[in-house]
Amino acid sequence: MAALAKNAQTAVSTEKDVAAIELQYIIEHAAHLLPAQGPIEVFVHHNTLHAFETQSFHDAVKSGSDRYHAEPYLLEAEYRRLYAAGRITDHELEIAVQDDLGEYRNDEINGLGTRTEIRFAMLRHSIHIGPDAELRWIVAETDALDRFCEKATEINRTRITMAAQKWLQESDRTSDSRIDLNDLLTKFGGDSSKWKDSKRESFSLHLLWRICLNGVRSFPASAQQASFVRPRDLLLHATGEDIDRNVHELLIRFCAAYVDQGYSDWILPNRNQGFYESFLALYSLPSSGSERWLRQLSEELRVLSKENTSAADSIEASLRELGIRQEDRKEFLTQSLLALSGWAGMIWQLESGVDWVVHPIPKGSLIGMLAVQLILEK
Repeated sequence: MAALAKNAQTAVSTEKDVAAIELQYIIEHAAHLLPAQGPIEVFVHHNTLHAFETQSFHDAVKSGSDRYHAEPYLLEAEYRRLYAAGRITDHELEIAVQDDLGEYRNDEINGLGTRTEIRFAMLRHSIHIGPDAELRWIVAETDALDRFCEKATEINRTRITMAAQKWLQESDRTSDSRIDLNDLLTKFGGDSSKWKDSKRESFSLHLLWRICLNGVRSFPASAQQASFVRPRDLLLHATGEDIDRNVHELLIRFCAAYVDQGYSDWILPNRNQGFYESFLALYSLPSSGSERWLRQLSEELRVLSKENTSAADSIEASLRELGIRQEDRKEFLTQSLLALSGWAGMIWQLESGVDWVVHPIPKGSLIGMLAVQLILEK
């Protein structure tokens, strides 16, 4: 029995060691994405895209946009303002489109024109975006499907109505068409040869609208669903409440005191032991003035201290309690560190052994910061 117990204990220890190594790897990988900055007196602006220097410029800014949720270029509205003001000309726009399309620029698309012509038209004319309710109201209550907008040229109006008429004549009405022609013909009358020009125009717009709807429905549903790795993002999407505000408000104050280089009148308790250990020493003390969401914090921290729970073990416990799947852990931890990237980057720089600071911090501080952050998020 003693041998079995010893083997079981060895297995648990081995499992913990593997988890700690994996956590350290994830932290170091994520740290590569953090800004390389030190305390304010030695702060030097760094290359924001240093983590993507192996890529071409445009690929790097796209990767940076995905990872940091930043805008790599001007907003579309600003480009359209510049186009309307004449700063961007039709000639420049067409050259850019042709260059982007390359060898495919002269491909014909279903008789509608070349790729260049279609892309050029899409860029010259803005697409108005609105919620479903607004779109349904416009379709039901306005003449959007009865007549072309004033900006539509006579040539384009004629091309669309003629194409719709040709489509109607060539369609097999007895086949299982994606467009319910019988429904449309009941609305407009079966004999299209007797239609007036206004009715042909309206029919063309109704047909075009239904073709667009079918095109949208052809996209798989999974492509339209948002995926949230951090519970904070799901809560923000569902309720509009951002828990990062509360968590960061406390974390920023503590981080500032932790990386202090001698300006503060007092030193954090257990600072020389690490971020996590210092936080436990300070906030495990009960406080009657705590905000409602923090009222159970001191008790949890006292339990962690009493059981000698390490920062790595605390992170593992938080991952389980937050319900983070094994396959999502790397992305979750990366996103968590990037949520407060400036302070995380500063702590990583200081613990990496730089020699230009008055008060260095011990290694493992970034893991400690992450452990505290997840405790607060819980």
